[in-house]
Amino acid sequence: MNKTLREKSYTALCCLFGTAALCALTARAGAVEDAPPTKTVKYDDLDITKPAGAKTLYRRIQAAAVEVCPVLMSRKLELLPIEHRCIEQAIDAAVRSVNAPALTQLRAGGQVRLASK
Repeated sequence: MNKTLREKSYTALCCLFGTAALCALTARAGAVEDAPPTKTVKYDDLDITKPAGAKTLYRRIQAAAVEVCPVLMSRKLELLPIEHRCIEQAIDAAVRSVNAPALTQLRAGGQVRLASK
């Protein structure tokens, strides 16, 4: 992946996580005044064309989604789906923005396999 594409991917990830966080925050009372949190997920140290690199990036994206989505401090079980939906949407958006087949396959629930010769 060249440097320009990588920089565009970082920017897209940051914007997508910010958007997902903003959507989730607007569901909370008083969230309008809060600035939406963002999380940049870096992966320039990974080769995401290989299964190990894709899995590592996927775990980083999952962790970032958990960080940017609000934890609702309530014991009301009906509020848990809001947090879960935020996390899932943030992961989906990040995976789409990276647009790497191995990462997309992981998100779809498949195992990443090496191509046979």
